[in-house]
Amino acid sequence: MQSVSFFTPGVPVPQGSKQGFVIHGKHGARPRAILVDAGKAKTHLKPWRQSVYYAAAQALLRRVGDPWDCARPMIVEATYLFARPKSHFGSKNGAPYLKASAPRFHTNKPDIDKLERSTLDALTGITFNDDCQVYALRAMKLYVSGDEKPGLQVSVTSD
Repeated sequence: MQSVSFFTPGVPVPQGSKQGFVIHGKHGARPRAILVDAGKAKTHLKPWRQSVYYAAAQALLRRVGDPWDCARPMIVEATYLFARPKSHFGSKNGAPYLKASAPRFHTNKPDIDKLERSTLDALTGITFNDDCQVYALRAMKLYVSGDEKPGLQVSVTSD
């Protein structure tokens, strides 16, 4: 069993739905369909996926031991860390504090399945050949606390 872990700083970006278009060919050529990313996050998706890919590549380069085998079944564990909104904080005598009512878990958008989609696509070709090799996923969305930075903590284990 092999394992690699890494952290990617930044705001995690989901990979949203696809939007399809039909391109009609000229002079009787068959029409073809193309798919493009839909939604507002599409401009941030490519840089985010490149950051995740780069962090995975750096972690694999630092890894000591057997060469990484990308063709095995994989387990992916991902923790998405988000900055807390200002509404989670209060102030007493000028000193900020975290309200007791502030949640630990991030339970609003982006959806966890769309975050996983962007992560798995970013890791394709570096930690596994295709995301169909991933047979187990564990994902969480949390708010950062203290000095932690927003980002993505990932662990990939080959079976």
